[in-house]
Amino acid sequence: MLNLNSCCSFSLKTGTKIIAVLGLAVCVIQLAVYGTFGAKALNDISKALDQDGSGPTTVSTSTMPTTTNTTSTTTASTTSTTSTTTTSTTSATKPNKAKRSAVTPPYASQTSSTLTPEELNMKVVSLPIYMIAVVLSMVGLVSNSLLIHGVSKEREGLVVFWLVWMGLDLLLELVELVWNAYMSQGWFAMLNLLLLSGSGYSWLVVASYRQSLERSKGYQVKASDSYQELQDMELSSM
Repeated sequence: MLNLNSCCSFSLKTGTKIIAVLGLAVCVIQLAVYGTFGAKALNDISKALDQDGSGPTTVSTSTMPTTTNTTSTTTASTTSTTSTTTTSTTSATKPNKAKRSAVTPPYASQTSSTLTPEELNMKVVSLPIYMIAVVLSMVGLVSNSLLIHGVSKEREGLVVFWLVWMGLDLLLELVELVWNAYMSQGWFAMLNLLLLSGSGYSWLVVASYRQSLERSKGYQVKASDSYQELQDMELSSM
C-alpha cells in the first residue's frame, strides 16, 4: 500500500486531526440539512393524510313558510252623511320552501398548501432517503469523533474504525460515480470524481498515520526487549 510521509506539508498526525475536524463539521451540516428536509417531508405527508381522511362538511339551511295577516278598519265620517267604510286587507305570503346546501371542503383556508398526487409521491419516496442520510451522518459524526480521540490518545483501534467506515463510503462514492457516468450525467460524475479523489487522499493519510503508530509501538517493544536483555546480561555477569 502507498505510504505518505506528510499531508500537504503537515505531519501525518496534524493532517489526520485536520481531516477529522473537517469531517466532523461536514457531518454536522449534513445532519442538520437532511434532518430539516426529512422533518418537512414528514410534516407535509401528515397534513396530506389528514386532509384525505376528513370528509366534506355539509350545511343545510331551510326557510319555513311564513303567513302574515293584516286587517285594518277605517271609519270615515262627514257632516252631511255618515258612512262606514270597512276595509279589510289580508296579505299572505305564499309558502316558500327553500333549501340550500353548501359543501365546505375541509381545511378551506389551506387549499394553497395542498399537495398534488405527484408531489405527495415524491415526498413519500424522498422520506426514507432523508432518514438513511441522517443515520449515515450520525455514524460519520461518531467515527470522526473517535478519530479525534484516537489521534489525541494515539490509540490504533479508534483509527481503524474510521478507516473501515471511510472505506465503505469510498465504495458508495465509486458506485455512484459509475452510475452517473452510465446515465450520461457528466456534471454529477465530475462531482463524484472530485469527492472520490479527496476522500481517497484522506484515507491514505489516516492509513499512513496508523502505520506510523504501529512502527512507533514496534520500536518501543524492541527497545524494551533490548533493555531487558541488557539487564539480564548484567545480572548474569555478576
